[in-house]
Amino acid sequence: MTIEGFIDRPDGRRLRVLEQGESDAPAWLYLHGLPGSADEAWLPGAVADRVHLLSFDRPGYGGSTTCSEYTLAMLAEDIGAIADAYSVPTIRLLGFSAGGLFALAAARLLGERVSRVVSVGAPALHWLDDPDREAAALTAGAWQGARDNPEQLAEALTALTRDGATLQEAMRDSLSPEDIAIIDQPGIRHRFAQTMAQATCQGAITSAAAFASELQLMVSPWRYELETLPASVNFIHGDSDQLLTVRHLEALHQSCPHSRAVILPGEGHYSPLLGPGASALWTDWILENA
Repeated sequence: MTIEGFIDRPDGRRLRVLEQGESDAPAWLYLHGLPGSADEAWLPGAVADRVHLLSFDRPGYGGSTTCSEYTLAMLAEDIGAIADAYSVPTIRLLGFSAGGLFALAAARLLGERVSRVVSVGAPALHWLDDPDREAAALTAGAWQGARDNPEQLAEALTALTRDGATLQEAMRDSLSPEDIAIIDQPGIRHRFAQTMAQATCQGAITSAAAFASELQLMVSPWRYELETLPASVNFIHGDSDQLLTVRHLEALHQSCPHSRAVILPGEGHYSPLLGPGASALWTDWILENA
């Protein structure tokens, strides 16, 4: 069962939070991808009694208030506020895709309050000589737009954010056959569609602005060193990921010497978290030593 809640922030914003699992189990805070929403997080039934999963919409997605001046420091503060609201003393972060990159920054900012970071399919934008060559055309084009034409980026993205179906189709065109086989399964198809619908539910202009803001955060100079990150870090990546190749994992692992790198054979970008291997992913790589 998924429970929806809202947290009010001092600056007038509201955060939408989805809660799954057992409230007395170890808590994990899930950071969704870009595009994405809190609905992206899925807790397999096999581990539902071992995890308290809290996912949330970042500003401009789903039910969270938009914020034109959002920063990674504000993201870390939001994570801390969610942890406080749900009585979570020790923060464990599970970040997917862009959410994995943001989780690393949040862990650096939150310091010893974060004990674990698991990053699945994250981009190594700041650790590869040419990250665009190791990404699908849709992703590389968005990064390039954020670097070269940030003022026009939001307007350019409105063609993608018209509605969830449009965004879903654009994402499908960039995915591997392994991913498409997974997201076309009946139950998962609905979940993926719901994620994209929530990512665009505030309208094309607001959604495009949220996407543009986060893309600019991603390509901006990185200030959060990984070499001395106090948390335990696992980087996980499917070797059939076409949205972001496995070279991203290799670069992130090299930049964080105490991390563990896990390459999943035959997995794509979404399939590790949504496919039949998701339960094993949780038990073997996420929950270990939790």
